Amino acid sequence: MLQVQRGPGALGKCGGNGAGAAVEVTFYDADFDDEEEDSEAESRDDFMMLFVGPDPASIMQVQRDLLVQDVVNMMERHFDGAELSGVVAEIDKLFAQRFDDLVNSMQLGKPPRGSGGGSGGGHGGGHGGGRKPRHLH
Repeated sequence: MLQVQRGPGALGKCGGNGAGAAVEVTFYDADFDDEEEDSEAESRDDFMMLFVGPDPASIMQVQRDLLVQDVVNMMERHFDGAELSGVVAEIDKLFAQRFDDLVNSMQLGKPPRGSGGGSGGGHGGGHGGGRKPRHLH
């Protein structure tokens, strides 16, 4: 089963407009359904969340929106929603720092490895880019 869940920031926005999306993939234990021996045993169903988007910023926005939604829903059991703006601000700081770290870790402004610029013609054969040709066995 494939189920797409979108955070509040991406609600209704998917498909070519630059918004990210959260995709929940559920794995069902088909062997469990076929077994009739142990009625006490539990199935081994599992799931994972995948985040997709056109760029890291849109992916992180979906992650942030889902986290804020989860935290606010849990904390509203004990506090009024209006009291949680400080919590949301701290989550925003964490994501801003993570995004800054990501941007700083990228080699922006430097040419990609293996592209042009070198003398000699690489490794010959016209495959370009300075990479070694793949040998399929």
